[in-house]
Amino acid sequence: MEAVAIDLGGKLPIHALVTKKGIMFSMSQVSVEVFGENPAAFGKELRRLRYPRMRTLDTVTLMRLAQLGIPPESANVTGATLLPPTSFLRILDDRRRMDLIPKVRAAMLKMITKEVTDLIIRGQFETALPIAMDAVQKAQALYWPREPLRMVPCYLLAVKVNLGLNRPVQSEDLLGVGSWLLLQDKSNEAKDDLRSEISQLFGRLSMLNKLTGPSLKAYAEEIYYKAREFGIYDVRTSIAFYNISRVFRNEKQLYHALAFWDVVIHSWRVALEELIMGVKPTRELPWGKKEFEGKNSKHLIPKEAIATLQMPEVCDMLQVIIHLTLILCTMFLHLGYVLWLLTLADLQMVHGSE
Repeated sequence: MEAVAIDLGGKLPIHALVTKKGIMFSMSQVSVEVFGENPAAFGKELRRLRYPRMRTLDTVTLMRLAQLGIPPESANVTGATLLPPTSFLRILDDRRRMDLIPKVRAAMLKMITKEVTDLIIRGQFETALPIAMDAVQKAQALYWPREPLRMVPCYLLAVKVNLGLNRPVQSEDLLGVGSWLLLQDKSNEAKDDLRSEISQLFGRLSMLNKLTGPSLKAYAEEIYYKAREFGIYDVRTSIAFYNISRVFRNEKQLYHALAFWDVVIHSWRVALEELIMGVKPTRELPWGKKEFEGKNSKHLIPKEAIATLQMPEVCDMLQVIIHLTLILCTMFLHLGYVLWLLTLADLQMVHGSE
């Protein structure tokens, strides 16, 4: 059972539990860590004021609470009382702890967006749609108008879900709002990663609408922003090179696509060789030169870069390249070399799951 720690300024964080009934908080932990009260007395107060709550005897839940060091409500009572987020937020409001409400809402929003991301990875777009739109509404209530930048990722998640459902009109509307929110932010926070994601989504939307020119323009912008943030030959930037190659592939211009595939292959070869085999890039290659790095050189650490990507998607990408180069019988890419790279990628998936 997943549990997310939320720091509310007490001695210990409280935990939001992901249960079959949704996100829940332990009444016992809330009473002790947030209000410094005895759980039994706190429980009587909740019953008197009729706050919605749930009693559970589920063994898995009780074991997870014990692992987290959450005290029982009393020695004579079995089970545990769980509070839904609406009850917890209402208690904070009734007890004049409004300073804690934004922290709880922000943590819950983070959990919701993680759930949407997981559903997108599994291709469950229908299930993800209402959750993604709920995340947009929660982000609006939490961050508008003071922090528009923090609303952007929620809008982009909603765009991804709508693109997965082939809904171009809704995708365009949400993407337009997300882009506008990014422009409203006047802070000095790094934005190139968000700009690259917006460009990628515009590229996907243009491909869905069968607009070749706008697709190429959007994916070229994605490459530019990714390279500025992470460096030209970072594996994260390689995804952008692959995206633009897909446009040429759809237009049957496979030899144009080959130029971008070459960058993809070399980027992954160097990163995986260093990660798995300890082979450092040589200074003769552009990977070893300062001007090819992004804004921060630590972004070139392969383990950190690869950890941000979905390895099954990477393997699918490399398999597509292998399939098409077999059809072309091209000499631009050595198939044995690509197959060996794919083996390294599979090894990285195993290492990452251990």
